[in-house]
Amino acid sequence: LLILQDQVLPWAPRTLSDLSTADLQAVISRGPREVEFVLLGVGIKPTPPPPALRQALQAAGIGLEVMDTATAARTYNVLAAEGRRLACALIAI
Repeated sequence: LLILQDQVLPWAPRTLSDLSTADLQAVISRGPREVEFVLLGVGIKPTPPPPALRQALQAAGIGLEVMDTATAARTYNVLAAEGRRLACALIAI
């Protein structure tokens, strides 16, 4: 699923290899004023995302942190409670 400040959206990618820039368009379109960075939970083992994804977020002025899905969910809760502007994209474990 994809978690934004004001909504939770269903998300198509089931694996990291399914992930494309289009899957994060809802984040990219908001820009850095609404989303400072994305926490990307990629399953059990942190694995780098496709370079095009990192480049698209960087071009939009949005950071990217990649971690396992469980850690991404926990981290999102802490940072959102602090009022940080972030999104969380989770691939199921």
